[in-house]
Amino acid sequence: MRTACPVSFVLLLALIAAGARPVDAQSPCLLRDIAPGTTNSLPANFVDVFGTTFFTAASAATGHALWKTDGTPAGTTLVKDPYPGTGGGVQPRQLVALDDLLICIADDGVHGGELWRSDGTTAGTTMIKDINPGNQGQPIYMDPPTDLTVFKGRVYFSARDGIHGRELWVSDGTAAGTQMLKDIRPGGNTSDSHPTYFTPVGDTLYFFGYDDVHGWEIWKTDGTAAGTVLVKDVWPGPEPSLITHNSYPFNVGVLGSTLIFAAPDGQHGYELWQTDGTPAGTTLLKDITPGPGDSYFNRNLTAAGPYLYFTADDGVSGQELWRTDSTAAGTTLVTDLNPGPAGSSPGFMMALGGAVVFPADDGVHGAELWRSDGTPGGTRLVKDIWPGLNGSLRLVNIYMTAMVGSRYGYFTADDGVHGGELWRTDGTPAGTTLVQDISAGAAGSYPEMVTLAAGRLVFRASDSQHGQEPRVFFPGATAQVRGTASPVPGAAPRIRATDPVLGQPFTLSGQATAPAEPIALVVGFPGRPLRLPNGCAAYLDVRLPFDLLKEIRPATTTWSAGFFLPALPGLTGLTFGLQAFQLLPASPHGFDATNALVMTLGS
Repeated sequence: MRTACPVSFVLLLALIAAGARPVDAQSPCLLRDIAPGTTNSLPANFVDVFGTTFFTAASAATGHALWKTDGTPAGTTLVKDPYPGTGGGVQPRQLVALDDLLICIADDGVHGGELWRSDGTTAGTTMIKDINPGNQGQPIYMDPPTDLTVFKGRVYFSARDGIHGRELWVSDGTAAGTQMLKDIRPGGNTSDSHPTYFTPVGDTLYFFGYDDVHGWEIWKTDGTAAGTVLVKDVWPGPEPSLITHNSYPFNVGVLGSTLIFAAPDGQHGYELWQTDGTPAGTTLLKDITPGPGDSYFNRNLTAAGPYLYFTADDGVSGQELWRTDSTAAGTTLVTDLNPGPAGSSPGFMMALGGAVVFPADDGVHGAELWRSDGTPGGTRLVKDIWPGLNGSLRLVNIYMTAMVGSRYGYFTADDGVHGGELWRTDGTPAGTTLVQDISAGAAGSYPEMVTLAAGRLVFRASDSQHGQEPRVFFPGATAQVRGTASPVPGAAPRIRATDPVLGQPFTLSGQATAPAEPIALVVGFPGRPLRLPNGCAAYLDVRLPFDLLKEIRPATTTWSAGFFLPALPGLTGLTFGLQAFQLLPASPHGFDATNALVMTLGS
């Protein structure tokens, strides 16, 4: 279903009058020289918490500490040094956003690595709970909680309390709400189930864990102890089907309501499996390398359009690009970019406009940027950035990890002239361009960890005057997903949008819980989340103006609506929020809510 209408000019003016402040387009600039001079402050772990970017960095005064930025130099400040002193322990890690709180692991020099929270203030940055009292005197890097993952408004993680071994824990950000969810492998402090690689799919959180009966296998939880169960013993008996830190790395992807993962079963080698959360629905998807041989998947399973893309080796073509639609017949080699057993070794992928972009080496151009829609004819070289065999991505393809809005992917490339610098692509040769030569000349600034927050990109890079420091760039119009949807069985209700470019149409599209029932598209200001009883939240500030943008009655469970934005330069940088609510009379709560979108207008 698709409809079209203009966005109310009156509404946009009301948003500005209510306090929205547009930001100006700019080139990448230094936010703060945290470690003055050419010393590196090593900013890392960037995470957006409702428009504030938290990160870690080191200085001579504090050592490793927690910082934040609002995208301006004045607003780039130290939040707290958990481990006071210039030696400063080890940087906080595992930063995640739980509604409007930052949750992370930090070490204060007394309790070891423990679960912390921050509201962005010094006083509001505190340890949540001493899960492993004193942590046996061990520092953060010895045995901290790990694998922090947000699901249904809580953080799930793996931790050891000194009694039960490393088990499944959950926290709502309070001491009382932080507890072990289930002792999967009962026993003493060394009896670990080691839950890891948590992956939310609708109302289910999948993970991999160990017990003495089944070995390493796939588990799931609905957030309760009773609902935390083994999905299937893929490799029957205590033999491992997934071995942490050993020969079988974890590879997990989500396609719609299906979890796709790689595992051995004792017969087929390390191959692709899928699950709907039931034993009967957990099946071998395809034996890509027939027999006991492994297909050697890389950790880059990426959903784009109707397919999940991945890299595999069928024993004939080498490491090449594959795709699956979750059927055996639809799990195929896309094309052999580097014919023969050598393989093109596709690297980390980004979804872009229903297709996927990735670095690969076809044996002619070196490691360069490619694009694929899942067909041989639709798989092509985007641009030979460094002509010849050198390859612009030969050393830096691990940095190609940022998809911003709906139009551009950002990555680091070396064109042989400027060194490793920030580039962006829309999947076309003309749209693949150098953003800026941050470190003039061939040395390169090597940008990393690009993170979108309220219309701004925050990342780290270096130049000849400064070491590796935090920087910011305003990329123009962006549509950023914020928060999570109602956790319902299967694929959760959700919305997405094309970038809101002034003077052009943009499209909202979504997944509904049910057809025919009305959906209210609500526009307003992004705000602090209001947690709702059905496991989701309202992400618009109810204290400020908001309005019904459009009502939709979808004929199916998918819908879209088109809008047009006026070409008014004064609207550049205006940021507003969108969220959809579907009324469901038969539902216990009466409605389902989607994620929100933070829309920043611009060019």
